[in-house]
Amino acid sequence: MHPLEPRIPQQDIKLGPLCGTLVCLGLSLLSGGIIFLLESPHHTGIGARDALRLLWLFGASAFVVRLFQWCDPGHVLKAASASLTLLLLTGIVLSPDQPALAITTSSFAFIGLLIAGNIGMSIGGFASRRTADAQRSSLIRALLAAVVLGLVLGRPIYGCAITALSVRKAERAGAAPLKADAAALARTVIVPTLEVPVTGGTNVIWCGTLQLAWNELRALAGEEIRMEHQDPAVDALNRGTLVQADLDRETYVTATTRADDRALRNLHEQVRKKFRGAITPELIPAPNSLPEDAFVLYAILFANLPFDTAFKRLTRPFDFGGAPVAAFGTEGDLGSPLQARKIRAQVNVLDVRGADDFVIELKTKRKRHQLILAKVPPERTLEKTAQSVLARVVPAQPPSRPSAYKHLLVPIADYDLSRPYNELTGRPLIAREPTLNNNPLVSVVQSIRFKLDESGAVLKSEARICVEACKEVSKIEPPDLIFDKPFLVLLKCTASDKPYFAMWVDNAEILTPFITNARPSN
Repeated sequence: MHPLEPRIPQQDIKLGPLCGTLVCLGLSLLSGGIIFLLESPHHTGIGARDALRLLWLFGASAFVVRLFQWCDPGHVLKAASASLTLLLLTGIVLSPDQPALAITTSSFAFIGLLIAGNIGMSIGGFASRRTADAQRSSLIRALLAAVVLGLVLGRPIYGCAITALSVRKAERAGAAPLKADAAALARTVIVPTLEVPVTGGTNVIWCGTLQLAWNELRALAGEEIRMEHQDPAVDALNRGTLVQADLDRETYVTATTRADDRALRNLHEQVRKKFRGAITPELIPAPNSLPEDAFVLYAILFANLPFDTAFKRLTRPFDFGGAPVAAFGTEGDLGSPLQARKIRAQVNVLDVRGADDFVIELKTKRKRHQLILAKVPPERTLEKTAQSVLARVVPAQPPSRPSAYKHLLVPIADYDLSRPYNELTGRPLIAREPTLNNNPLVSVVQSIRFKLDESGAVLKSEARICVEACKEVSKIEPPDLIFDKPFLVLLKCTASDKPYFAMWVDNAEILTPFITNARPSN
C-alpha cells in the first residue's frame, strides 16, 4: 500500500473512468512539463536525460505492482491505446525522416506518462475517498478546468516568465572570467570608432555607446566638437556614424545632465526603470563626487539576445590559433530529434565563398536584432570589414535548411573590459557655448561587458564624458562552420544598416579558456 493510503478493502479504492482519466491526464501533463523543462533552451546542465530516466524509474516498481489495483483494467487499456497512438503519430510527424527513432522515443515517452499516471491514481484515490459525492463532482470539474487552463495558458505563461527572467541574464551571468582594463591586455584594443585599422594578431572591439555619449556632447555644444591639439578620433566621432534611430529604443538610455546629486539620482533611477532592475549602471558618478556645475554626458546599451534553443557546449577543448578555448555548436549529442532540429535551424547560412570565407546569422529570440558571425579576410579597417560583411547579408534571403551545413563550432567569449580615453581628455574645448569653451574633457571612459556562449549573446556597455572636474570610476557546399581563425562578430538592429557592436577576434586573449570538467553556464 501507498504510505498515505489507509488499509481499506481493495474494491473500494478503484477509480471510475472519468476520475481516473482526469488524474492520469493531469499527472501526465506534469510529467510532460518536467520533460519540457529538462529539454528547454534555458536548461543547459549536464545529465538532463539521465534525470528524466531516473524520474521514470522512480515510479516503475510501484506502477507495475499497483496499476491494476487502482484503475479499472478496461479503462487502462483504452487510455493506453489512445495515448500510444497519439504519441506515435506525433513522433512520426515531428521526425518523418527517422520513423524508427520516433517510434522508440514515443514508446519510452508513453511509459513515462503511465508511470506518472500511477502517482496521479494514488492522489486521485486518496482525494476521492475523503470527499462526499457532491464534493467529488466539484473536484472532478475543478480538475478538468485546471487541465484545460493548463493546456491553453501553460506555454504562453511559461514563455513570458522565461522572457522576463532572461532579461536579467547579464547580472545572473556573474563575474566575467576576464575583467580588466583594456590597457593591460597585450593583444586586444577597444577603439572609439570603426575607422581604425585591423592588424594581424590584434583583437579589435568597438561599441556604439561612446558615439552616443559624444552625440550628447555635440548636442550640448550645438556644433561639432573642437579642441586644442585634438586627436584624430575627434573628427570620426563628429561624423556621428551611429545615432539613436539605428537602435532599438528598448535597449538604450542617453542623457545630458548637471552633476548635482538629485540629477544623478534621477539618471540612476531612469536606467533602473528602463531595464526593470536587470542591470546595475557603474559609470554614473556617485552623489557628491562632482562639482554641481559639471556636465555629465552618459549612454548605456543593454542587448540580451538569447537563443530559442541552447546550443551544446563542447566537452573538449577547441583550438583557436593554437590556444585551447571553450566553444559551443552542433557537435555531439544534441538531444531528441526535435531538439536537434531546432538547434540546427537557428543557423542561417547567408553567404559561403570557401571554407575560410563565410557569413552566418545565429537567430535569437529578439527578432529586431541580428547576431552575425563572419569568418572572412579582413579589410583595411574595422568599418570596411563590417561593411563588406553586411553587403553579403541579404534580408530577403530565406533561412537555410538545417541540412545545408555540416557542423557549427564557435569559441566562447566572456569578458568585462573598461577603457579610459586619455587621448580625448585634458585639451581645452573650442566652442561657442560659454559653459564648454576653454574647458577640457576631464574624463572619457567606456565599459563593455560581452558574453557569447551556447545560450546566446549579452552586451552591456556604458560610456561617460565629464566636462569639469570628475573623479574616475574604475571599471560551395556549405562547409563546416568552424570559427578557428580570425572572425568578426556584429550586433545590429534589423531596421538599420549600421552595427552597434563589432568585435574582430584575431587571438584567444578575450576568449574563454577551456577548463576540464567545467560546468556549462545556465
